[in-house]
Order: sequence, then structure tokens, then C-alpha cells
Amino acid sequence: MHVAIISGSHRPGGETHHIAAWFAAELQKSGHSSYTLNLAEANLPLWDEGMWGMGETAPMWKEKWGPISAELQQAEAFIILAPEYAGMVPATLKNFFLLVGGKECGHKPALICAITSSGTNGAYPVSELRASSYKNCKIAYLPEHLIFRHAGEILKAEVKPEFQSNDAYMQERARWCLQLLAGYATGLNAVRASGLSHHEKFPFGM
Repeated sequence: MHVAIISGSHRPGGETHHIAAWFAAELQKSGHSSYTLNLAEANLPLWDEGMWGMGETAPMWKEKWGPISAELQQAEAFIILAPEYAGMVPATLKNFFLLVGGKECGHKPALICAITSSGTNGAYPVSELRASSYKNCKIAYLPEHLIFRHAGEILKAEVKPEFQSNDAYMQERARWCLQLLAGYATGLNAVRASGLSHHEKFPFGM
């Protein structure tokens, strides 16, 4: 399985990125490969019609988005890491879902991982992504999701005693979700290969 990991924080020092690194390492241990798109480093512009080859920005988009699109098209599954900012998904991650389409994400399984650096929040990004991000790109979210609370304290080489039980639980649950993601990837590979997932008359969701 080849997985695209989308690290959705626009903050270079955000905790989201070390969780992305943890997933990449776990996938490698399991014999899978991965590509990580760090949105803080990618610095993607806001969507405009140049994405469709129209207007003055079209050459910029071809140069900026083309290589990323090519990487995403190779993915069989996605891990979407969404930090919670003021109860919302960050604007940079919402913009990502304006840029991707069916050729990158269509009918590919995805695991939602919400992240909050402190406290016990984190549910809002899950709800927002399930409600509004899938329509046109047709990404297929797993029924399962993960919420990494106190993200600054877990999935690290050294964990404080008071966070060790949370760290152990989240590592075990995350590894199970990766196994589930692999199972869905196998199943949806067959769906895409059947040709049923592509319909020229209905390229977008309702």
C-alpha cells in the first residue's frame, strides 16, 4: 500500500508534523510506502481558475501543483491530519480540498486524524471533514477516525509518566487503523479497476 499523508497545519512547528512523521515510520515498519505533503512547507496559493488552465495564473499552477498532483495520483490511500484551530479545520487544509479532484483522491480510502495540542477537544475537524471535504474529490473516509489529544505530549521518544497510558492507547489504536486502511485500500483498488468509479456524465458529487 502506498499512502499519501497530508499534514494539515500551516505552522512549521505544529505538532501535526511530528504525528505525520510517526505515521510514515509505522508504515515503513509494516512494509508500506508513503508520501508526506506538509502544507506548511508546500505554501500552496488559494485556489483560482488557473487550476483549470485558465488565465494568467495557469502556468504557476502547472509548476506548483503538477508535481504534487502526480504524487497524490500514485497513492492508494490517504491519512488526513487535521489540527483543530478555534474549533475548525485550518484554512490551508480546506484549500487543499479545493485543489484535489477525483484523479488524485477519487474512491480511495482515507483515515481522518484530528489533532489538538492541549485539552480534550478535537472532534470538530472530524465532523467538518466528513461534512464538506469529500463531495467533488470523492475521497472515501473510513468509518473509524482518530483524535490525538495532548498531541504535544505523545508519539515521541520520551513521554512523561502522566501521558504514557494515553500514548500507549493511541499507538495501539493507530496501528489497528492502519491495518484497516490497508484492507480498504485493497478493496477499493478493485472498485477503481472495475471502471465503475469513473463516469464522464457525473464527475462531481451532488
